[in-house]
Amino acid sequence: MTLGRNQRFVALAIMAGSFAILLVLVWNGETNSIDMVLRNWALGFNTPTSVTIWEGVSFMGSVGVLSGLTFLTMGIFAMRRRWQAVRQIAFAMGGAVGLDTIVKWIVRRPRPDEVYAHTLPASYSFPSGHALYSLTFYISIAIVMDRYAQGNQTKTIWSAAVLMFTLIGASRIFLGVHYGSDVLGGYLIAAVWLIFLAGANPSDHSSRFSSN
Repeated sequence: MTLGRNQRFVALAIMAGSFAILLVLVWNGETNSIDMVLRNWALGFNTPTSVTIWEGVSFMGSVGVLSGLTFLTMGIFAMRRRWQAVRQIAFAMGGAVGLDTIVKWIVRRPRPDEVYAHTLPASYSFPSGHALYSLTFYISIAIVMDRYAQGNQTKTIWSAAVLMFTLIGASRIFLGVHYGSDVLGGYLIAAVWLIFLAGANPSDHSSRFSSN
Protein backbone atom coordinates (compact mmCIF):
# COMPACT_ATOMS: atom_id res chain seq x y z
CA MET A 1 0.00 0.00 0.00
CA THR A 2 1.89 3.05 -1.27
CA LEU A 3 0.94 6.62 -2.06
CA GLY A 4 2.36 8.79 -4.81
CA ARG A 5 3.87 12.17 -4.05
CA ASN A 6 0.73 14.12 -4.93
CA GLN A 7 -1.47 11.69 -3.03
CA ARG A 8 0.70 12.05 0.06
CA PHE A 9 0.51 15.84 -0.18
CA VAL A 10 -3.28 15.79 -0.46
CA ALA A 11 -3.63 13.27 2.37
CA LEU A 12 -1.29 15.29 4.59
CA ALA A 13 -3.19 18.50 3.89
CA ILE A 14 -6.53 16.86 4.68
CA MET A 15 -5.35 15.25 7.91
CA ALA A 16 -3.44 18.31 9.11
CA GLY A 17 -6.36 20.59 8.29
CA SER A 18 -8.80 18.26 10.06
CA PHE A 19 -6.61 18.21 13.15
CA ALA A 20 -6.28 22.01 13.14
CA ILE A 21 -10.07 22.38 13.00
CA LEU A 22 -10.55 19.83 15.78
CA LEU A 23 -7.91 21.54 17.91
CA VAL A 24 -9.69 24.90 17.62
CA LEU A 25 -13.04 23.30 18.46
CA VAL A 26 -11.63 21.52 21.51
CA TRP A 27 -9.78 24.65 22.61
CA ASN A 28 -13.03 26.65 22.51
CA GLY A 29 -15.06 23.93 24.20
CA GLU A 30 -17.26 23.45 21.15
CA THR A 31 -16.94 19.65 21.22
CA ASN A 32 -18.13 19.36 24.83
CA SER A 33 -21.77 18.66 24.03
CA ILE A 34 -21.17 15.91 21.51
CA ASP A 35 -18.38 14.51 23.66
CA MET A 36 -20.76 14.12 26.59
CA VAL A 37 -23.47 12.57 24.41
CA LEU A 38 -21.01 10.00 23.07
CA ARG A 39 -19.58 9.38 26.54
CA ASN A 40 -22.99 8.76 28.11
CA TRP A 41 -24.04 6.57 25.20
CA ALA A 42 -20.91 4.41 25.50
CA LEU A 43 -21.07 4.10 29.28
CA GLY A 44 -24.72 3.08 29.02
CA PHE A 45 -23.72 -0.13 27.24
CA ASN A 46 -21.25 -1.25 29.88
CA THR A 47 -21.60 -4.29 32.10
CA PRO A 48 -19.01 -5.67 34.56
CA THR A 49 -17.95 -8.17 31.88
CA SER A 50 -17.63 -5.60 29.10
CA VAL A 51 -15.62 -3.29 31.35
CA THR A 52 -13.16 -6.11 32.01
CA ILE A 53 -12.87 -6.74 28.27
CA TRP A 54 -12.33 -3.06 27.53
CA GLU A 55 -9.65 -2.89 30.21
CA GLY A 56 -7.84 -5.77 28.49
CA VAL A 57 -8.12 -4.08 25.10
CA SER A 58 -6.92 -0.79 26.55
CA PHE A 59 -3.94 -2.58 28.11
CA MET A 60 -2.77 -3.53 24.60
CA GLY A 61 -2.44 0.18 23.83
CA SER A 62 -0.72 1.16 27.07
CA VAL A 63 2.70 2.78 27.11
CA GLY A 64 4.23 -0.25 28.80
CA VAL A 65 2.92 -2.79 26.30
CA LEU A 66 3.61 -0.71 23.21
CA SER A 67 7.08 0.20 24.48
CA GLY A 68 7.83 -3.47 25.00
CA LEU A 69 6.47 -4.41 21.58
CA THR A 70 8.40 -1.57 19.96
CA PHE A 71 11.75 -2.66 21.39
CA LEU A 72 10.94 -6.31 20.73
CA THR A 73 10.17 -5.75 17.05
CA MET A 74 13.15 -3.45 16.64
CA GLY A 75 15.35 -6.12 18.22
CA ILE A 76 14.02 -8.81 15.89
CA PHE A 77 14.61 -6.65 12.81
CA ALA A 78 18.07 -5.66 14.08
CA MET A 79 19.03 -9.31 14.54
CA ARG A 80 18.06 -9.86 10.92
CA ARG A 81 19.96 -6.71 9.92
CA ARG A 82 16.80 -5.05 8.65
CA TRP A 83 17.99 -1.56 9.54
CA GLN A 84 15.44 0.21 7.38
CA ALA A 85 12.62 -1.33 9.44
CA VAL A 86 14.41 -0.49 12.69
CA ARG A 87 14.78 3.16 11.68
CA GLN A 88 11.19 3.38 10.52
CA ILE A 89 9.73 2.05 13.77
CA ALA A 90 12.13 4.07 15.94
CA PHE A 91 11.35 7.36 14.18
CA ALA A 92 7.62 6.68 14.13
CA MET A 93 7.29 5.86 17.82
CA GLY A 94 9.81 8.44 19.02
CA GLY A 95 8.00 11.17 17.14
CA ALA A 96 4.63 9.99 18.44
CA VAL A 97 5.84 10.34 22.03
CA GLY A 98 7.11 13.84 21.36
CA LEU A 99 3.93 14.97 19.63
CA ASP A 100 1.70 13.56 22.35
CA THR A 101 3.72 15.30 25.06
CA ILE A 102 3.78 18.66 23.27
CA VAL A 103 0.09 18.78 22.33
CA LYS A 104 -1.03 17.63 25.79
CA TRP A 105 1.04 20.38 27.38
CA ILE A 106 -0.28 23.05 25.00
CA VAL A 107 -3.97 22.15 25.25
CA ARG A 108 -4.00 21.02 28.91
CA ARG A 109 -7.51 19.61 28.68
CA PRO A 110 -8.71 18.13 32.00
CA ARG A 111 -9.71 14.48 32.08
CA PRO A 112 -13.38 13.51 32.35
CA ASP A 113 -14.62 12.44 35.77
CA GLU A 114 -13.46 8.97 36.77
CA VAL A 115 -16.07 6.24 36.33
CA TYR A 116 -14.17 3.07 37.22
CA ALA A 117 -11.65 3.03 40.05
CA HIS A 118 -7.96 3.19 39.19
CA THR A 119 -8.53 3.71 35.45
CA LEU A 120 -7.98 7.46 35.12
CA PRO A 121 -4.40 8.49 34.22
CA ALA A 122 -2.85 11.61 35.71
CA SER A 123 -1.95 13.14 32.32
CA TYR A 124 -4.02 15.61 30.31
CA SER A 125 -6.88 14.37 28.17
CA PHE A 126 -6.20 15.71 24.65
CA PRO A 127 -5.05 13.89 22.62
CA SER A 128 -5.47 10.25 23.61
CA GLY A 129 -2.01 8.76 23.87
CA HIS A 130 -3.45 5.27 23.50
CA ALA A 131 -5.04 6.23 20.18
CA LEU A 132 -1.94 8.05 18.93
CA TYR A 133 0.55 5.36 19.93
CA SER A 134 -1.53 2.38 18.84
CA LEU A 135 -2.25 3.75 15.37
CA THR A 136 1.39 4.73 14.93
CA PHE A 137 2.73 1.37 16.09
CA TYR A 138 0.32 -1.04 14.41
CA ILE A 139 0.27 0.85 11.11
CA SER A 140 4.08 1.12 11.13
CA ILE A 141 4.30 -2.64 11.61
CA ALA A 142 1.74 -3.15 8.83
CA ILE A 143 3.81 -0.98 6.48
CA VAL A 144 6.94 -2.99 7.23
CA MET A 145 5.24 -6.38 6.98
CA ASP A 146 3.45 -5.36 3.79
CA ARG A 147 6.78 -5.37 1.99
CA TYR A 148 6.93 -9.14 1.91
CA ALA A 149 3.28 -10.06 2.16
CA GLN A 150 1.70 -11.96 -0.69
CA GLY A 151 -1.86 -12.27 -1.93
CA ASN A 152 -4.47 -12.01 0.79
CA GLN A 153 -1.78 -11.58 3.45
CA THR A 154 -1.76 -7.86 2.74
CA LYS A 155 -5.46 -7.53 3.52
CA THR A 156 -5.04 -9.60 6.68
CA ILE A 157 -2.13 -7.51 7.95
CA TRP A 158 -3.84 -4.18 7.34
CA SER A 159 -7.19 -5.39 8.65
CA ALA A 160 -5.55 -6.59 11.87
CA ALA A 161 -3.72 -3.26 12.31
CA VAL A 162 -6.88 -1.21 11.77
CA LEU A 163 -8.87 -3.46 14.09
CA MET A 164 -6.29 -3.12 16.86
CA PHE A 165 -6.06 0.67 16.94
CA THR A 166 -9.82 1.06 16.46
CA LEU A 167 -10.63 -1.18 19.42
CA ILE A 168 -7.99 0.48 21.58
CA GLY A 169 -9.38 3.92 20.81
CA ALA A 170 -12.92 2.74 21.52
CA SER A 171 -11.82 1.24 24.83
CA ARG A 172 -10.74 4.67 26.08
CA ILE A 173 -14.25 6.02 25.47
CA PHE A 174 -16.05 3.01 26.93
CA LEU A 175 -13.86 3.17 30.06
CA GLY A 176 -14.71 6.86 30.41
CA VAL A 177 -11.10 8.01 30.55
CA HIS A 178 -11.20 10.02 27.31
CA TYR A 179 -13.68 12.03 25.30
CA GLY A 180 -14.38 11.03 21.71
CA SER A 181 -12.57 14.13 20.43
CA ASP A 182 -9.47 13.06 22.38
CA VAL A 183 -9.40 9.75 20.54
CA LEU A 184 -10.05 11.40 17.18
CA GLY A 185 -7.27 13.89 17.90
CA GLY A 186 -4.84 11.07 18.63
CA TYR A 187 -5.72 9.33 15.39
CA LEU A 188 -5.33 12.51 13.34
CA ILE A 189 -1.93 13.36 14.83
CA ALA A 190 -0.72 9.82 14.17
CA ALA A 191 -1.98 9.96 10.58
CA VAL A 192 -0.26 13.31 9.97
CA TRP A 193 2.99 12.00 11.43
CA LEU A 194 3.00 8.76 9.43
CA ILE A 195 2.16 10.51 6.17
CA PHE A 196 4.92 13.04 6.84
CA LEU A 197 7.40 10.22 7.45
CA ALA A 198 6.29 8.53 4.23
CA GLY A 199 7.10 11.70 2.31
CA ALA A 200 10.39 12.29 4.12
CA ASN A 201 11.51 8.69 3.58
CA PRO A 202 9.75 7.48 0.44
CA SER A 203 12.18 4.58 0.03
CA ASP A 204 10.86 3.11 3.28
CA HIS A 205 7.50 2.61 1.61
CA SER A 206 8.40 1.85 -1.98
CA SER A 207 11.16 -0.75 -1.60
CA ARG A 208 10.61 -4.35 -0.66
CA PHE A 209 11.59 -5.61 2.76
CA SER A 210 13.85 -8.21 1.28
CA SER A 211 15.95 -5.57 -0.51
CA ASN A 212 17.55 -4.24 2.69
